[in-house]
Amino acid sequence: VIETSITIEFEVPDEHLWVFCDIAQLDNALLNLVLNARDSMLSSGQGDRITVFARSVSEIDTDTVLRREHPNSYVTNGLHNEHHQTQTADANTAFRYVEFGVMDNGPGMPDDVKARAVDPFFTTKEDNAGTGLGLSMVYGFVQQSNGELRLYSEPGQGTTVRLLLPRGTEH
Repeated sequence: VIETSITIEFEVPDEHLWVFCDIAQLDNALLNLVLNARDSMLSSGQGDRITVFARSVSEIDTDTVLRREHPNSYVTNGLHNEHHQTQTADANTAFRYVEFGVMDNGPGMPDDVKARAVDPFFTTKEDNAGTGLGLSMVYGFVQQSNGELRLYSEPGQGTTVRLLLPRGTEH
């Protein structure tokens, strides 16, 4: 239980979703995203649900589906150019990814907050309530892991943060 007024749900992933990254850093990133969602909902009084999910995706899936679902989203720099070159060279072979997401039905973010959300030391929390490093560290971890962070949020509609990380193998 993270807060009695907030329900947290986990969408159980396929048992064969192996990811190529530092698992301790992934755990920390997901915890940070859950706590940010909780804090946002508690401070605003809006929202009562957080969903954590994981699924398998390809770069083609992420470009066509996710960008169509959220055309005004803020998307951090990721692997788009590298994938475009590789797909062209390899007859449109797409890389495989595991997508981890934390979604809430809280207050959402206006565009000016979305644009600065991953900036170090940027925070919307009251004084002495946060350092502004949490989402910045999540972004750094994702970039270090050769992945991509995508942030979807609209005022009054909640926030979804998706971490696209390279798929790994069992060994």
